Parts: sequence; structure tokens; C-alpha cells
Amino acid sequence: MIGPPPRPAAARSADVLFTHPPLLRTDRRHALLGLAALPTLGVAATPAAPRAALIVGFPEGSAHDVVAQALAPVAGRVLGMPAGVEHRPGTSGRVAIEHVRAAPADGRTLLVTNAGMLVLGPQVFRDRPYDPVDRLQPVVLAARFDLALNVRPELPIGDLASLVDWARRFGARGEGVSVASHGAGTVSHVMIQALNHATGLRLSHLPYRGAVPARQALNEGQVSLMFDTVGDSIGPFYAGRTRVLATTGTARSPFLATVPTVAEFGLPGLLASGWYGISASTAVASSIVTRLNAAFDAALATPEVRERLFEAGLEPVGGSAQAFAQAVAADRLRWARVLKTIGFSIDA
Repeated sequence: MIGPPPRPAAARSADVLFTHPPLLRTDRRHALLGLAALPTLGVAATPAAPRAALIVGFPEGSAHDVVAQALAPVAGRVLGMPAGVEHRPGTSGRVAIEHVRAAPADGRTLLVTNAGMLVLGPQVFRDRPYDPVDRLQPVVLAARFDLALNVRPELPIGDLASLVDWARRFGARGEGVSVASHGAGTVSHVMIQALNHATGLRLSHLPYRGAVPARQALNEGQVSLMFDTVGDSIGPFYAGRTRVLATTGTARSPFLATVPTVAEFGLPGLLASGWYGISASTAVASSIVTRLNAAFDAALATPEVRERLFEAGLEPVGGSAQAFAQAVAADRLRWARVLKTIGFSIDA
């Protein structure tokens, strides 16, 4: 991934700037008067040029970035100004939501949303003072993805059946099997409890602050397995750093075609998928949202954007803002049933 641009050289300190002999009091006063008479450079006086931004509510390095970077230029063209990506991580996306809500209602500040923020979060975190769906309006459903169950390659586990046998042997000896998640209440956490419910296992959940540290914990052997996105599983899988036991889509993933689905192992209750979308504050005018949606939808059909998303293990979607709203509503109903069936607890 392309890293951040090089930082500008640090400005010299006051000690370095004032290396000449000190001026006498009278000379210093005259010098200051002379400086005041000079024309300003305009740096501080000129207001910053308008800029649009796609806000990502999670640390750098996730698939959110791929979606944001692919679509930010599109927003810029619609709004007639430069556009970039800003990261405002914190509290499972709530910091980013509040930032977008507080921004001017001109469509220049948009949010990259996911199922965790709009679907699972409101149902899992009952203490939230508001429902983000009431504070945001859909713009476009950008991409979908499946999950993949990753295990450390040195473990004697070749498929889901052998995972269950191995984990039960460990449990019989009083030893726990640790599983990483992207954080409490995320889809990777829910899938751990769903797997426990479906198999009778008691895998131990270890939440991390995002996908990157969770993946690092798996690579370093701190945990035995984790549910991760297919996109983030492709590289480690083909490099031999992890083994993927199954994917969670209704059909085999085009990115991991040799890996069976959970349904092929007789566990259809573990079917799951996620998505990334673009949302705006409800204060943004519908005319602006309509223009943005048309541009995003067209971009998601172009070979350039589709290839960029496909390389990250994401399947481009597109469609109307209304279709996005309907997808969120359907997901909410489905995940509500799943959470009730497995007796999901945020503390487990």
C-alpha cells in the first residue's frame, strides 16, 4: 500500500532563526516597524481552499481505505474541488459519525460506513444515545465482501471438522483456544459466538482495536484463529502465513475458489457477508445526494474502479441510494435474528 507522503522538513526553531547579535532596543523597534510595513505573504490571511473528504472511522490500513481512495476523486469532481481521505478513528466509528454530523451540510464531508456501524452496532451497543441510521442518509452501497476463517498454519487443522475435533481435545484438557476479533461487537466477534453456538465449542474471544492488530496477533501466534475479511486473508493465505478453513458466502469466493464455504461443512447458520457504503448527514440536501449517487454508481461500473476494489477482495455493487437503504434494513432484520438465536453477549 502506498504510504503517506513525506512530511515536510521541520521548521527551524527560534534559537536557530535568531543567531545574529541581538539588536539594540531602538534598532529593534525600527526593525519591527519596517517589517510591519512589508506586504504579507498571504499564507495566514488567505483562507484554505475548499476541500471535500471521505471520512474513515478506523485506523489506516483497512479495506475502508481502498473504498475511500477509489471514490474520493469522484466526490471531488461532483463538488468541483479537491477531495481526499481523512481518518477519525474511535469508539467503533462513532467519532467519525459525529464529525460528519457536525460538518456543514454541503455534501463535502461524507462517511465510509460498514455493516458494523449501521447494522450490528445499534443492536449490540444498547447504551448508545442515538441510532446512526437516524443521523445519516445513504448515498451508495459501494462493495460487498465475505469473511474467511483463518488459522495458524502450524496447527494440525485442515478443515472445519478437524478444527472442532482439535478444539474439543484442548477443552477436555482444560486449555483454551483463543480467537481474535476486530473488536467487541464487530462482525468478527459475532461470528466467533455463532461458531461456538453451531459446534458446541467454547472458543475464547480476544478483542483487538481493529483488523490490523488482530491480524498481527494471529501472525505472532498470540491467538489460534480469527474471522477476517476475504480481502485481508488473500495475501497471507497464498503466502502460506495462514490457512483458510472456510468462507462465509452463499457460494465459494472468487478470490479463494479452492476454499469451501461453511455451508459445505453443514453449517449454514454461519453464512455472513459485509459491505462498505458511502453515507452523508441527514442535513445534506437530497439534490446533492442524488448527484453524488449518480457519480459513484457510474464510477463503480468502470473497469478502473472495479479492478481496484477487486484486487482488495471486494465486489463492487453500486445502485441507488434507496437500494442501499433497503439493504441496510434487510441486514438489520437478518442480524437481529442471528443475535437472538445465538444469544449474543458483548462480554463473551
